[in-house]
Parts: sequence; structure tokens; C-alpha cells
Amino acid sequence: MNKVSVIQTKFSLFNKNLNPEIWQAGRNGLDNALKTLLDEERLRDRCDIFFNYQLPLIDIAVAKGFKIIHQCLHFDDLPIWVMDLIEEASIKYEWFRPRAFSFDDDLNLYGLIKEDIIDICETSEEQDVLCCAGIRLDDDDLINIDYFEKLERYLVESFAGFCVSFPKGYAGVYRGSEFTEFYDFYESKIALGLAQVFVYDVINKKFLNDYLMPPGAHGTVDNRVPTIIDATNEPVYLRTFHENNDFMLNRSNEQRRNYLESVLKTRVQNIDSFYRK
Repeated sequence: MNKVSVIQTKFSLFNKNLNPEIWQAGRNGLDNALKTLLDEERLRDRCDIFFNYQLPLIDIAVAKGFKIIHQCLHFDDLPIWVMDLIEEASIKYEWFRPRAFSFDDDLNLYGLIKEDIIDICETSEEQDVLCCAGIRLDDDDLINIDYFEKLERYLVESFAGFCVSFPKGYAGVYRGSEFTEFYDFYESKIALGLAQVFVYDVINKKFLNDYLMPPGAHGTVDNRVPTIIDATNEPVYLRTFHENNDFMLNRSNEQRRNYLESVLKTRVQNIDSFYRK
């Protein structure tokens, strides 16, 4: 059986179909959201993590033979220097597929996955069925080759319709363009790397499962689909903590400090094995 993983990353995406409460609040809410999205410091942090850490790690997995598509969904009016980085990445990595959207564009996440899966089958010699995973990954988080090795065992027809969560990873504190501290991190059903397994019938050109991405809120995904929690073996992700994390933006300094103290407990001296090739 052939297998493929489709990663969806919303890279500074500004669209009416996302967080509608922002634009429904009126022009001020819309303008403030866009201003935050395009903040220079925020973009530089995310570009560094995304282009210099996330993509090279995925490329290691591709080089080892894992079939991966990385869909990068981004706002079509980002600064020129950011658009240039996206274009350069699309040339460097064959598996990297950026797509630009305006605020008013219709955004069909399932449609994008279907488009690329069908394209794979039409341009290669895929036979019978294709077992796939739709994977959530933010633009400032990382997954490594261990992630894809663990996911591989679940990309079989018997797990089609299941969601897969790998709760064991690392947390990395990112300051001044570098990671300065690392910690053990554990979160069941974490959004980072949450994967939905589904099957595409190549012969009949039909998707056999209802969900192509983990449905609904990650914390309650097990209420919607059967969910596998696999915390065996090595950590498979790195969650970054930095000043421009989206979840930090509307919290006071005290709230930020209290949260970080509650989750960053066991410090790790180095995570060299995380970057293994």
C-alpha cells in the first residue's frame, strides 16, 4: 500500500473563513488583527523558525523516503521579503506547495488536500488505494523524522478514520533569533502534529472517509473520531515558546509567566537527537 502525509500550515493567513469573530467585530477588529499579523518582529521570528528549522527537518524525512506534501497557506499581501522567502522555498523543496489567499477568497481546506492527493495519483503509478494522513502544524512548531516513523505504522486501512496524537515532545524557548532553553513537554491530543488517517480509492477515484484533517478542537477530537494516543519512544515534536506566540498575544505578563511556569518544568540540556538524519 502506498502512503502519503499531507501537512497543512497556515502561514500568516488572513482570511474571512478563519476566526470570523475578528472581522465580525467591525473594521477596528479587522485592522488590529491585520496589524498584528504583519508586525515586523512577529514575521521575522516566524520566518526564521519556519524556513530555517521546520522545512529542513521535513526535508530530512523526505530524503529518507517518506512521501510528504507540505501545504503552506498564506496571506497574499505579505511583505515582499516574506513572499520572496516563500518562493525560494518552493524552488528548493519539491514537496513544498505554497498557496496564496486574499481575505475574501473562499478557503476549502479539504478541497486543497483532495487536489494534491488526486494530483499525486495522476502523475505517478499509485495502485489500488492510497493511505494518507492530514497533519496539523503551525508555522512556528517542529516535527522530526521520528514523527513520520511513528506515524507510518498507523497509515494502514485498519486505522482509516482514526486520529493519531503523539503527546511526548520538547518545548523550546526562542529568544533573539535562537533557541535558548529546552524542556520535556507532554500534552495529550496536542494540536501540534495531530493527524487524521484516511484512504483514497485510486481505482474508483473516491475518498473513503469523512474527515481528511482532525475535526474540531484538538482537545475534544476523541469525542468525534476514535483517537490513538501514542507516547512511546522518543519525543517527536518541538513546541516553541516566544514573545510572538499567538496564544501569548492577549495575555498579561503575569498570565504568561504563570502558564510557562506550569508547563516548563523539566529542563533538557540538549536535544541533538531530535535533529538526527
